[in-house]
Amino acid sequence: MDKAIHTAMSGAVRTMQAQQQHANNLANVNTGGFKADYSQAVANALPSEGMPTRVMVQTGDVWSDFAPGAMQQTGRNLDVALATPGFLQVNDIGGEPAYSRGGSLTLSAEGMLADASGHLVMGQNGPVEIPPHEQLLIGEDGTISILPEGDNEMAVIDQLQLVNAEQPLIKGTDGLFRTENGAPPVADPTVRLASGFIEASNVNSVREMVSFMSLNRQFEMQLKVMSTSRDMAAAGDVLLRG
Repeated sequence: MDKAIHTAMSGAVRTMQAQQQHANNLANVNTGGFKADYSQAVANALPSEGMPTRVMVQTGDVWSDFAPGAMQQTGRNLDVALATPGFLQVNDIGGEPAYSRGGSLTLSAEGMLADASGHLVMGQNGPVEIPPHEQLLIGEDGTISILPEGDNEMAVIDQLQLVNAEQPLIKGTDGLFRTENGAPPVADPTVRLASGFIEASNVNSVREMVSFMSLNRQFEMQLKVMSTSRDMAAAGDVLLRG
């Protein structure tokens, strides 16, 4: 019975991890630019002196779905959606480069351009700083133009750093992407933006709910196996004592 209990237990642990992942997807159904996360469960036979009789469940590949989300028009001049494959480059909380498709941008009190989570958005020479202005426009190539206060002519002040990673990206707990080996992607002049739009999350709430319910039933079944194994082990002990 020991083998059945441990196999069911490892499956229950893996099921809880999958539930957390799907719950996180559901929690971000309204987060602009969010990409749903998925993982694979694999069976791992534990080595033994005889036949491998005990199998544990482990998490295999973990990946993000990079399918584009729907384009939502906002009309706000600081909102940008990536209309092609690619990413905005930002600085994470530690000042290291990271990549995002969340295009709901804001201006700090100091005039720094940041994303919705406060990460500084990168331009061609570092974080983008916006001088006092009466009007601001972001072009499809990321060019930032402003109408300075007291002036009547638009001026280009910077260009967003747009990249298109050809190497695998991994998502951190902060929701930002980074390259697997730490090497920065190169700037890609073919990446295009749609100003006045944001990209919605690509999470399918119905699919996530169905998956969550299925995992919940699976978890209950695994607990039932553990309970039954415990009862059978207890019955065997009674027989031995008798």
